[in-house]
Amino acid sequence: MKVADTRGHYLFELTRLRPLAPPVAIAPPKAGARPLPKADFVRSKTDYDRTSFTQMLANGNFHFNTPEDAEKAKLKAQDRAKRKTNSLELR
Repeated sequence: MKVADTRGHYLFELTRLRPLAPPVAIAPPKAGARPLPKADFVRSKTDYDRTSFTQMLANGNFHFNTPEDAEKAKLKAQDRAKRKTNSLELR
């Protein structure tokens, strides 16, 4: 089976099928769990992704030789947090 995009830039060909591994059951925790709306989860995840590097820096988990190195790493982490979507999916 072959699948291609309409512009002819990408072509994928199915070469073989293999059986899937049997699924593993995951039991939810019995105590301490509470339902959470998806919107609240997404908002919390976004906040964590945005501030996790800054929080780790404040906790002393990272050490840099110069303040410039720290600023470069902070900018790089912010850029990575922004780029979550594959640009191919948006076209």
